[in-house]
Amino acid sequence: MTIKCKTRQRDFVLAYPQVDVEGDIYMRMPNGFKLKDAKDRHSQGLKLVKSIYGLKQAGRVWNQHLHKSLTDLGYKKSKINPCLDYKNGLIVIIYTDDCIMASNNSSSLKNLLWNCQRSSRYLMKVR
Repeated sequence: MTIKCKTRQRDFVLAYPQVDVEGDIYMRMPNGFKLKDAKDRHSQGLKLVKSIYGLKQAGRVWNQHLHKSLTDLGYKKSKINPCLDYKNGLIVIIYTDDCIMASNNSSSLKNLLWNCQRSSRYLMKVR
């Protein structure tokens, strides 16, 4: 069976830092970071507010956040493939911070792209 679909591929710019971290996570001061009153740089730390690349849970937290946003727009998560969301003939496939959208209706694709870009928290670039 063949289905003719229009596709769009996008990359979420700075995906992981767009979501809050779960729990309290601290990191050491980066090399070269100077504090005015700090005597011992190693005794100081930074509490993360947003997720950063390199955290073990960063990808999972981003994925949960994005799927919640899609659910709020009326999309359903596939029971077979957890990276796939769908709604009225529009399919959204998420891999890390990349997204492929497919539909046989070009206006559905435009509507989804418009909703993502209208939401200022999702910066996307064309791949």
